[in-house]
Amino acid sequence: MSSPRKASRRFWLSLLGAVVGILIYLSFFPPRSGEARGPTSPAVGTQLDQLELEPLVGDARPIVSSAITGKVTLINYWGPWCGYCVVEFPHLVELEKHFSGQQDFQFLSVSCSGSSGSDLEMQASTAAFLKDKQAGFPAYRDPFEKSRNHLAARARLGGFGYPTTVLLDRQGTIRALWIGFQQGDQTTMREVIDAELRK
Repeated sequence: MSSPRKASRRFWLSLLGAVVGILIYLSFFPPRSGEARGPTSPAVGTQLDQLELEPLVGDARPIVSSAITGKVTLINYWGPWCGYCVVEFPHLVELEKHFSGQQDFQFLSVSCSGSSGSDLEMQASTAAFLKDKQAGFPAYRDPFEKSRNHLAARARLGGFGYPTTVLLDRQGTIRALWIGFQQGDQTTMREVIDAELRK
C-alpha cells in the first residue's frame, strides 16, 4: 500500500502531464475559430451526389440523393454526446420552425453515435434528446457513415467533426458548411437559407 505522500506526488505528476499534453496538442492543433466557415467555406461549390439516410426517430422515409433535388436542404450531423451539438441544437429547432412552411426547404437531422453503442441505444438517446429539446422533426441515421465519408471526401475535410452542418442548393451543391458551432452561426444560416430560397 502506497503512502499518502506518494499518492499525492503521483496525482500532481499526472496533473502536470495532462497539462503538458494539452499544451502540446494545442500547439499542433490550434482552435479553428478563424477558419473560413458557412458561405465562405472552401467546400462551397462542391457537388454532393451521394446521400443515404435511414429513419431513426420519428415518422420519416429513407432519404436518398434524389430526395434533395429541387429542395434547399440543411443537413446537421450531430450526437447527444457532443457538447457543441447541445449548444447548437436549440438554434436548429428554431430555424426548422421558421422555414417549415417553405415547401422547397427541408431539414435533415442526422444523429451520430459517439461510441460503439448499439442502434437501440442510439435510438433511445436520440429520442430522449429530441423530446427534451422539444424538436418536432424526425432524426435519421447514417448507416456505415457512408454519407459522412462522402461529404468529408468531396469537401476535402480531412476528417469529420461534430456538429457538421451543410446547406445544399436545389442541385445538391454545397452553399455553406459549418464545422463546430460558434455564436452567430445561426444568424448566418438563416441568411444563407433565405438567399437560396429566393433564387
